[in-house]
Order: sequence, then structure tokens, then C-alpha cells
Amino acid sequence: MFLTISYADAQSAIRQAPQPVWRAGDAPGGPGQLGHFPRPDKIAFGTTMTTPLWFTAVDGALSELYYPHVDRVQTQSSFLLIREGNRVIDERRGFSHHATRFPRSSAYHIRSAGDGVVINKIIQVSVPHHAAVIDYTVEFKSSAARELAFVHNPAAEGTPGGDTIQAEELRDVGRGLLAFQADVRGDEPEGMLPFSKQFVTWTLPVTSVNMGFEGVNSPFERPFDDANVYMRAQFGNVAGALYHKTTEARLRFRVVLAFSAEKDWQSHLAQQIKSLKAVPVETLIAQQQAQWSQYLNQLAYDKSDALLENSIIVLKSCEDKIVTGAFIAAPANPGIPWMWETVEQDYEKSRRRLEDTGNGGYHRVWPRDLYHKALALLAVGDVRTPLNVARWYKAVQLSSGKPGSWAQNMWVNGQPSWTGMQLDQVGFPIVLVGRLVELKAANYDEFRDMVNRAAEFIMRVGPWTEQERWEENGGLSPNSMAAAVEGLMAAAWLESARDQKRAQAYLNKAQEWTANLKAWTLIRQGAFGENYIARFELGHNGSWNPQHHSYFRIANKRPGQQDHYREDEILDGGFLQWILAGLVGPKDSEFSNTIRLYDQHVRRKTYAGLGYIRYNHDSYGENHVGGAWPLLSAERGIAAIERGEDFREHLLLMQNMSTSAHLIAEQDTLSVRPLAWSHGAYILFKKSIQDRRSFYIPRRNLR
Repeated sequence: MFLTISYADAQSAIRQAPQPVWRAGDAPGGPGQLGHFPRPDKIAFGTTMTTPLWFTAVDGALSELYYPHVDRVQTQSSFLLIREGNRVIDERRGFSHHATRFPRSSAYHIRSAGDGVVINKIIQVSVPHHAAVIDYTVEFKSSAARELAFVHNPAAEGTPGGDTIQAEELRDVGRGLLAFQADVRGDEPEGMLPFSKQFVTWTLPVTSVNMGFEGVNSPFERPFDDANVYMRAQFGNVAGALYHKTTEARLRFRVVLAFSAEKDWQSHLAQQIKSLKAVPVETLIAQQQAQWSQYLNQLAYDKSDALLENSIIVLKSCEDKIVTGAFIAAPANPGIPWMWETVEQDYEKSRRRLEDTGNGGYHRVWPRDLYHKALALLAVGDVRTPLNVARWYKAVQLSSGKPGSWAQNMWVNGQPSWTGMQLDQVGFPIVLVGRLVELKAANYDEFRDMVNRAAEFIMRVGPWTEQERWEENGGLSPNSMAAAVEGLMAAAWLESARDQKRAQAYLNKAQEWTANLKAWTLIRQGAFGENYIARFELGHNGSWNPQHHSYFRIANKRPGQQDHYREDEILDGGFLQWILAGLVGPKDSEFSNTIRLYDQHVRRKTYAGLGYIRYNHDSYGENHVGGAWPLLSAERGIAAIERGEDFREHLLLMQNMSTSAHLIAEQDTLSVRPLAWSHGAYILFKKSIQDRRSFYIPRRNLR
């Protein structure tokens, strides 16, 4: 299965092969049309510990690449086409794909079988180079005349237009495809700089090339058009292809996609690619295994659990290499996360990263779930990364608009994207600092200003939240209220040795809200009977009255579907945060009753077992049907641990929902995969099983 490539042999084959005719001329039809990013349920996601490059794969082929930041998508897709007689074989279509991960690495082997062809590929990022490497072995049933095309569709600097792709020859490397963002006006935000060049080549002799515009004349719309060959497509939504003719029944070759943000990009790219062509695939894998092992060996976790190990790797992989502490939610394309292929964003808005761009995808930082990721890494003994998270929180805390809080989500450099406010995302950073100080892993003086600004914001705004954790409704959310109380209690503990008056004020407010929890959120008589906790309370006449059942809107409904329900008709699991954090007794009667109703009405069958949707009547999912979230099974399982109940079915669902490469999705249906929060939840679940207590509870509260 492994492939060792001799650079000298490859160059000799290129010299002996028929040389292509390099025709001048630009492709017509620019700027092309808006294209589609690949589906979000990736079968592979990888990087190294140090290289600022990330790859994804879906449908057996390379999909989005990110460089030099984890929030900066650079490509849409790169894939193999084969012409065999009158048919064209696409490695993404008509094949069954099976992906596995090499242990202690994020290098993947993908086997694609079908259409009389078996394609084995090893995809990884090189440790010493800014390059993604694909080692192909393509096997046909027999020898015959065939032509291969490797198609590259860039989305340079995260934009769907303004790109150029052209045939280029690098010294000591040979021919390939050069792509870059050509529309550089100098008014781009800091987070879009520096711009980079990307170069695609392979070890097969290049017999021809072609370029075009998406939706007009790109190489995947006219894959083997010998009559219309263009050397360049510029200023638009572009794609290009490398071609190779063969009669072999078995082909082994390497594709390299290298990046450079250097001023002398030609020599930088050439140096990387030349050295990569001579490195055996085994060596590349061993290099990153050595890196990942050095990190993993410092941690304390069950080494026999491959899903646990990969969850740690996935989490760490979602962190930016330059802006440490900034973790994206998932390496997924822009658009609605469960759509098969989502349309690329408006060019001008995506170029400027404007607030009203729409959905910039999951490759942004959500301060809310960033906390869960940091806590998960803390659970396995990584102290440095959560400390970097706390420092990122400090660096990007808002100083205007909603001072003391954080934006709903941000790019890794702290530029706000969506600007909604959730108390969750204000309370949790304080809690993280408390956990770090408790472990003597942080000096409170470094974070004191951040903590007090956040706590004062909670005191000033809470218990109302503009959004609950599902970002759909505002009011009083039991989940957000729990996060706010956790934050205030952590702030009180942190301040207790510095400012007793301030600490007491924080503690008093936390105790007041805790004492009023049931008065404000417990439904005495409603659609599900008596004494259960509401998903959230809208508020009535300036007060919280859960006995007054107002109507509110459920988002994501299909046109024509009912989208308004009474407060007492909707249940979710947000109330469990009070148990997970140790704020209420785990067997409190009203909480126990709500758990019974939650299990009865918010749980459904999946291919992996019984799982939990976000709330009953949820429509956030494929075909406007709410999917089951594995992270909710983790929360329910941790609550079961606190209650002394059997947690195993919840653990089994998470394990059954992971792929052969140990990736966990957002939902059980078509959705973003991997979701970092899902992997963090699995780690926290396993740690809570080990400790026999919820890891969300500060350890100082257990003593």
C-alpha cells in the first residue's frame, strides 16, 4: 500500500514523455458562476502539530484546505478524473469510500472502489513543508489507453471570485498549476493577510493542461476537451487541470499541493516540492506520528480507546497555529451545515469578511463552545492549551458595543462575525480562568480585569440573554442562566482574596438567581403535566412568569410548517447544566421529573441507538428535521453519573456514531463532521466516567 517515489526516476519519465504544446491564451467566460463547496460530512480531517495547513476530504477526494490560518479556506475541491474510452470516471462519484486514520497521526488512508477501478490514497500534511500530499495507487482491471486529469478548484483567501489559475513551470520542479487571489485592493481586513500562492503538481509526466471558469468552461465541466485548451483563467471563479495519458493497468504517483505566503514564493514553493518528491510516504507518516506522540505522551487518557485518542487530535487540530487558543467549531464549508453542497458566498462580502456575509461557515470561533473544548483538553492533562484559550479570550473581549462580553462568533484574530450575545459565552470564560487558577496553571492577576469586566456585564444584563445556546430565541434560558451563575461563582471565588466586597456582590447575585430558578422557569401546569423546567421563558410585563404561556417562533421550519409554539410545549436538555456543574442536587424532584419528560419526548431512534435532538419540534437538520446530537448524549450520560444511574447506553451511542476514522458529527444525519464540540463532549464524558463525578464541577467544590 505504501509508495516510495524516486525523484530521479520521475524526472527521467517526464523527459522521455511526449511534451505538451503550451498554447497561449486566456480562457473566455469570466468571471464564471458561483460554485458549490463540497458536502460538510468529511471522512478525513488532518494537519500536523506545527504546519499552518489543514486538509479535509469528502466523497473520497480532497475538499477544503485551510492556510495559513485555520479559518482561511483556500480551496474548494481537488480530485481525479479518468477518461476510459467514451466514459469519464470521477473518483468522487459511483465509488464506495472507506477511510481509516494512521495511529497517533492525522494521516488518512482512503480506499475508493467501484466502476472497475480501485483507488487507494494516503492523504496528509507534511511536517516540514507547507504542503498537502496525496499518494495515489490506481488499479484498473486491465491495460488500456486512458487519460487522467487532476482537477484543482481554488477558493483563494476564502473568496469565490477574483482568483487566477494558470500553467506555471517552477525551476527544478516542472509544470503545474499556480492559483492565487488576484483581486488585491489593499482594503482587506487584517485577518485576510498575508495573501498566498498555491501550486499543484504531480509526479506523473504532464501531457497537457487546461483552465477555465466554473459554470462556463472549467475542466470538470468539459473534462477532456482537446479542442479548447487555455493556459490561464483570471479574475473569477476558476479551475484548472493537469493531464496524463497512459496504458498502464496500475499507476502509482504523488500529488503535491504546496502553499507559500513568502515574498519569494517561487523559490519557496520550488524548494518544498522538490524535496517532497523524494520523501517516501512512510517517512512523512512517521514524522507526524513522532510529533503527535510527543504531545499525546504528556497526557493522561485511556490509550486503548482510539476514539478518545482521535478526539484529542481533532480538538487540537482545530486550533490555529499562529493565533494559539483560537479553535474553530469545525473544518466545514460556508452555508447551512446539512446541505449537500452549499453555494459559495457573495464575493465582495466574503472578501471583506463583512458582518452581513450570512453564514461564514463553521470555520469560525464560537466563544461558547470554545470553553467545552478547553475544558476537555484540561481533562486529559493539557494545561498549556487551555491557558492559551484564556489568553485568547482576554485578547478579544469586547471593549465597546457590549463591553465585557464576547461576540457570538469571531474569526481567529478576534474580528467579530455574528454579534449576538449569549450569557453562556460570557460566563464560561470566567469559569475557565477559575479552573486554571485552581490548578495553579494561571496567575489570576493576568486575567483579573477580564474576569471583572465579564462578571459586571453578567450582573448588568442577566439573567436575560439575547440568545440561548441554540442561537434562536431570547429571554431567560435555564442553560444560559446556569452558565452565568457558574461564571459569577467563579468570579466570587477568584476575587475573594482581592476584593471581599466585590466577591460578595458576585456571590449574592449568583445565589439570588439560583434561589429564583424555579420561580422563574418551573412550569407548574403545562402541556407535559406538572412541575417541569421550561426550555426558556420569554418574560411577561417585565417579570419572569412561567405560568403565562406565550407563543414563540421555532426557527428553520420549512415554508408552510407550523413554527409557533407555546413556551410550555417545548422541552430541551439545557436544564442539565445545573446538574453537570453541581449547582443543584442531581436528584432534585423537579429536575428528576424534567429528565423523565426529556427522555420521553426529546429522544428518538437513530442508526446508532437512542439519541437526543435539541428540543421537541426542532427543525435544525437535514430536510428541516432536527437530528440527534451526540454531544447531548454525553451531557445526559454525565448527568446519569451524577445521579448514580447507568450511563452506558449514552456512551455506546457516541461510539456507534463515530466513523471508521473515528470522527464524530454534529448530528446523526447529514451534518458537519467532525464537530469539535462533539469530540470535546466525548472526552469530558470519559473523564467523568473515570472520576465518577462530572468534570464540569470545579474540583475545589468536591473537597
